[in-house]
Amino acid sequence: MSLMMYSIIFHVSGYKGVIASCIQIDKLTNVIFANMHLPAGEGKKEERCKLWSKFLQIYQANNIKNDYMFVFGDQNWRTLNTLSVDNILKAIKKQEYKTILNNDELIQMRQNDNTGSTAQCLSNFFEAPITFPPTYKYILNSDEYQTEKDKEVRRPSYTDRILISTLSNNLEILQYSAMIIIICILSVLAIYHFIIKRRIRKVNIQQVSSIDLSGTQSNPENTVTNN
Repeated sequence: MSLMMYSIIFHVSGYKGVIASCIQIDKLTNVIFANMHLPAGEGKKEERCKLWSKFLQIYQANNIKNDYMFVFGDQNWRTLNTLSVDNILKAIKKQEYKTILNNDELIQMRQNDNTGSTAQCLSNFFEAPITFPPTYKYILNSDEYQTEKDKEVRRPSYTDRILISTLSNNLEILQYSAMIIIICILSVLAIYHFIIKRRIRKVNIQQVSSIDLSGTQSNPENTVTNN
C-alpha cells in the first residue's frame, strides 16, 4: 500500500479557519480530514456557513477528488433559543438528548432549509446519530455547564461535530461519542511493615536502690556504670 499526503490551510480571521489533509491510498482512494473552527456565538449561522462554503470552494479549486471526507472540530453550532437553559439541563439529566437535538441549529437547518443558500454547503454531508450530552460548555475542571458569562446566556450545545461526505456505500460508523468528564475522589489505605534495629549495650550494676520513671537516682550514693 502506498500513501501520498498533501494539505489545504486557510484562515478567516484570528484563530478561525480550516486545516485539511488528503491521504491518497494506492493512487486510487482519497481520504480527506478537515479540522474546522467556525465563528462562535448564537445567531452566527450565516458566518459559519460562509466559512464552510469558502473551504469547499478552495478544495474544489484544487481539483481534489474525495472518496471520503471527514470534517470535524469546534464548528460552534448552537442550541436554538426556542429551548430554555433550564429545559436543556433537565433533558441532559434525563438523557433525553432528542429534545435538545430537535432544537439544534445544524439539524434544523439541514431539515428545514435544504434549498436555502445557508444549507447548500452541507447538502452532501451526513452525521451519525448523537447519543451523548452536549459538549459545550463545561466549567473548567468540572462536570457542570457554564450557562452564563458576562450576563450573556450560554445554552449547552453540540458545538463539536463530525460530518462525513462519501460517494461510497462501504462506510460503516462503529461509534460516535464524546469524551465524558470523569471526576472521582480516591481514598487510599496504606499499610507499612518495618523493623527498627536497636543497639543493645551491656550494663554492669554494682549497687542499685530505686530509680524513678524519669531515670534519676533516688539515692545519690548508688551508681550505674556502662561499659
